[in-house]
Amino acid sequence: MEISYQAVGGSSYTSLGSEATRAALVELFAPSFAPLSQVEPLAGATNSAKFARQNTDTDLTAVISIPYSTKADALAAIKTLFDALAVKNHLKVVEGATTHYYPNAVLKRYTPTLRGVTVSHNLSWSTDVVIAAAL
Repeated sequence: MEISYQAVGGSSYTSLGSEATRAALVELFAPSFAPLSQVEPLAGATNSAKFARQNTDTDLTAVISIPYSTKADALAAIKTLFDALAVKNHLKVVEGATTHYYPNAVLKRYTPTLRGVTVSHNLSWSTDVVIAAAL
């Protein structure tokens, strides 16, 4: 699995980590989809009207562990990654022949954990619904 990001308006994706090159381990990838609905009270009625709005609130959580050559490199990578992800990005997730795009992802939380020279980057985004076409 490979997870990569591209700044909105950017021209190319940057890999957060790719298991194909053994440069990273995607420990967790957990999308969460919550269809949004509209609920309106009806005058004089005990029930309410419910409408599917065709919108979906999508959250993504990923944990990507990356080994670095030194602790100094690991600490520098934390700051660099946070700076890159603190803006709105498009995310791309590739596994084999399947590619999903998550447009307009906004970083909600970044919790890095340093273990020796390996950093587990725990990331959480709020994004638009998943699409299968390139952005």
